[in-house]
Amino acid sequence: MALSDLTSRDAVLAAIQEFDDLGRDAFLDRYHFGAAHKLYVLHNGKFYDSKAIVGAAYAMQYPERGPLLIEEFSGGEPTTRKLTDLGFMVIDTTSEDASDGRIFGEIPGVPPGATFPSRETLAESGVHKPMQAGISASEREGADSIVVSGGYEDDEDLGTVIIYTGAGGNDPQTKKQIADQVLRRGNLGLARSCDEGLPVRVVRGSGGDPEHSPPTGFRYDGLFRVERYWEETGRSGFKIWRFRLVKEEVDSLGDEDVSESGEPARRVESTVQRLVRNTAVTRWVKDLYDHRCQVCGVRVLTLSGPYAEGAHIKALGRPHSGPDAKSNVLCLCPTDHVRFDGGGIVVDDELNVIDQSSGEVVGPLHVHPKHQLEMEMLRYHREQFERD
Repeated sequence: MALSDLTSRDAVLAAIQEFDDLGRDAFLDRYHFGAAHKLYVLHNGKFYDSKAIVGAAYAMQYPERGPLLIEEFSGGEPTTRKLTDLGFMVIDTTSEDASDGRIFGEIPGVPPGATFPSRETLAESGVHKPMQAGISASEREGADSIVVSGGYEDDEDLGTVIIYTGAGGNDPQTKKQIADQVLRRGNLGLARSCDEGLPVRVVRGSGGDPEHSPPTGFRYDGLFRVERYWEETGRSGFKIWRFRLVKEEVDSLGDEDVSESGEPARRVESTVQRLVRNTAVTRWVKDLYDHRCQVCGVRVLTLSGPYAEGAHIKALGRPHSGPDAKSNVLCLCPTDHVRFDGGGIVVDDELNVIDQSSGEVVGPLHVHPKHQLEMEMLRYHREQFERD
């Protein structure tokens, strides 16, 4: 018996069907496989332990010979290659995209509607990494995902709108609030995502509102945006933080907004629409200037901390096709960002900021020694709007 003898896609599909019929634990016990640690078959939005599926599929194709045993073939690349050759997608949950660093937005290969039998498989997928916490976040970067599972008495799940209660101060047994919440850790991360316009992955657990939650396990329900946040007194008389999350509708962008990789740029709708992409680039620029505007020097403060916007000098997407690079990004306050994008101000070759309505020099563009700007980008922007 050898892995190379497995040639039937239908046999793999039969193994996946048996996995669904028996349940994960019973399936693994039947074929004497342990739980996968990193490689999963993704099929119809669900994850399946890849090596166990291959072992069982062999028995489906060769019932007289029985399954491949765990010691008779290696996992890793051979298993992945075999399943890929048969037309299946294999997700490596230890890859950089899936498990290293904080990813804002979709996890590659995990579509909305994907289900997970446990917190372990949910964490391994990279959709929501914490094994217990309902908010995956850092105070500085923001929140990348939450789990809605009925853990707080003040939660309201309306489907496309969620009124989410922040973390802390509740009794996990009764789900009642027994202390005030504070705006720190995950709560501060959610506030940061609101102020920065970052998308948040929402996972619903079986303990949540039955109308919108899966019957068992967990389900990834797509990207939401934090529309606003506020403090109020909850049902039990303690202060809580509330977050209004609205499901993000992804429009068909056609050819107008396409990244260098050919993928559509994600839009987040707020007072104005702004592209959310490559947050590491804009974060680096904003941190370099301590969130102070390079034009006016203003540092906007919110409850979640300092706020600034990363403005691309040469716009992203067609027909401009500017690069998403540090040399093409300015740190601006919201007002000067709007003025810059609309041509109200431009920057000349001496790095003077020019008010287009009066033609007067507003002042110098403040440039940090570590921030190497591309003059070609500034000229491109200026030529778009410069008046005679």
